[in-house]
Amino acid sequence: MNFIWPTKLKTEPGIVTRLGRVLHWLCIVIALVLIYLALRRPPAEWMTTELTGVIPTYFVGRALRYLLSGE
Repeated sequence: MNFIWPTKLKTEPGIVTRLGRVLHWLCIVIALVLIYLALRRPPAEWMTTELTGVIPTYFVGRALRYLLSGE
């Protein structure tokens, strides 16, 4: 479950921790929108369009969360 949500959360988050969490979830929403847009196209175009940005977007969000909030 640590891949989806970290198990070590700060009990009293500061502003930087909250910013890291917000940016993480914003990147997840962007990745989900990219998946939705890709699934509306023919399968041959998936890898050349939106799906190429899904994984980097997700991991950028995770990296921002780890760097900013330390979780």
